[in-house]
Amino acid sequence: MIENLFLKNEVKINGRHFDPEICRILHIAKETCPGTTDNAVWVTSANDGKHSRLSKHYSNEAFDLRIRNLTEGADAAARWATAMKQKLGEDYDVVYGDSAHLDHIHVEYDPKG
Repeated sequence: MIENLFLKNEVKINGRHFDPEICRILHIAKETCPGTTDNAVWVTSANDGKHSRLSKHYSNEAFDLRIRNLTEGADAAARWATAMKQKLGEDYDVVYGDSAHLDHIHVEYDPKG
C-alpha cells in the first residue's frame, strides 16, 4: 500500500470531501495503487479546474489522480483503475483511457440506487 497522499497546490477540498463515501475513494486509491516513483498518490483535481458542466467535481464527489508517477506506466494506470473499480463497487465510477482521461484517472461517487 502506498503510504503518502498529496494534493497538488491548486486542489480545492471542501466539506463534502470529508464524508465517508468520498474519503473512501482516497483510501482505496492508496490501497490499490501500484508502485510510484515517490511512494505517493497525488490528487490533481477536486473542486477546481475545468470539467464538464455536470461533473461530480463541482458537487465535491470526485477526484482526479495522477498517473505520471507510476513506475510501470500506462499499463499500471489501467490496472489501477480496474482495481479501484472492483474495490469501490457499483456506486462509484472510475474513468481512464478515453480521450479526456489519458493523463489521469477520474474517480467519483455516483450512487445508482
